Amino acid sequence: MISVQIDFTNATPEEQAAFNAIPGMKEVLEALNVRGRQFNTVLNVIEDSDEAAPVREGLLELMRTSNAQIGHSLNGKAVQFQLVPTLNQKQKTLLLPAADQLAAQGIFEKRGADYLLTAAGYEFIYR
Repeated sequence: MISVQIDFTNATPEEQAAFNAIPGMKEVLEALNVRGRQFNTVLNVIEDSDEAAPVREGLLELMRTSNAQIGHSLNGKAVQFQLVPTLNQKQKTLLLPAADQLAAQGIFEKRGADYLLTAAGYEFIYR
């Protein structure tokens, strides 16, 4: 069984309007009514604060300040001694996920334990 529940109990009218304005939301909600049968579902909408954003920015800044070129790897010592001291405890746990996110975006290429700057990453940090 698939279940979706949308609860606007504490939502402001603006928050409800923002939810309804999500592209494709109307179609998704209509798709839950298949062949005249309503499906009961649970949908939790959680705003992501994206705590990894400053970590990603820090990783990119390290590459930029080291004048990294395409194919250069992220310097572990620079991360350890320059970036880590500036992060809070939560952000420290997000170092690898942040690097993985940059790899997923094509900024880095992950090879084993190394993160290499891609051509797209080079363009991104030096544009």
